[in-house]
Amino acid sequence: MTAYEHDDIAPQNLVLQPRDVHFDWSELPMHWVPDEPMATHVMNVLHLLLPEGERWFVRLFQEVVPRIHDDTLREQVLGFIGQEAVHAEAHSEVLDHLLAKGLDPRAVHPARRVDLPPDAG
Repeated sequence: MTAYEHDDIAPQNLVLQPRDVHFDWSELPMHWVPDEPMATHVMNVLHLLLPEGERWFVRLFQEVVPRIHDDTLREQVLGFIGQEAVHAEAHSEVLDHLLAKGLDPRAVHPARRVDLPPDAG
């Protein structure tokens, strides 16, 4: 017997399906981890770092896809690529929230410098 009650949802059968995910950051307070401003900003920094790592995975795996001959593995890799691309964009949306709260991420996130208006914040 496997550790999974239903073999059809076991990891070896899992196919990632990227979803178009967006979050409404407009009502989120400056310190969104209750009573933990430091924890909030540690998590905020992750939003600055993670998108580039996820975009790197996308580029890397896109280069490998043509060499994958196993249909199941190819489908799994394509799902992973889609998921990472969506994750990167979801993290990037936080940057506008930080700017709205008076935290300017452009100094440490050069890729976003051109996306944000120069007079914003």
